[in-house]
Amino acid sequence: MLKRLYKISALSLLCIISSCSEDRLDIEPQVDDVYNGYLESESDMKKATNGLYTVLGSGTNFGASLILYGDLISDNVFQSTAYGGGYYSGISNFGWYADTSFGQYRSLYDVVQRANLVILDNFVPNNENVVSMKGEAKIARGLAYFYLVQLYSSNPTSGNYQEAGIVLKNNKYDPTETNARSTV
Repeated sequence: MLKRLYKISALSLLCIISSCSEDRLDIEPQVDDVYNGYLESESDMKKATNGLYTVLGSGTNFGASLILYGDLISDNVFQSTAYGGGYYSGISNFGWYADTSFGQYRSLYDVVQRANLVILDNFVPNNENVVSMKGEAKIARGLAYFYLVQLYSSNPTSGNYQEAGIVLKNNKYDPTETNARSTV
């Protein structure tokens, strides 16, 4: 019994001593691809174009909210307030609040920003695939602008507030840049 106890304690001591070496504590991160602001190859452009579809298909856009906003605003669906309202009660009651209603705004401008990255790229040589991806990015940007105008500007036929449209961003992202709203 005593021999067995010595063997177990020696084995556990050996595991404790060899489990943490100094080399394992000094792990350096591996940085493979550092983004420099430019697309460097056709595969990079393909990844950026596929990223457009990821943002468009998110829950804030066509995954849920964008489809529901249209139905809630047009009164095609009914939302019960019997159980505390719900997530879309502000939209259903035409209450547009900055803390609940502008996730859609940000998400659609993310599509515009990513599309501009593909459209304005001059480093990847043009071929049939690159022209096709730039065309897809232009369609995605146009779709985002369409829904931004539908949700956040006045109806063109109303004649009211036609000077307050949406911001048109047709250049690469610059956080210091401020643009005025364009007219409807």
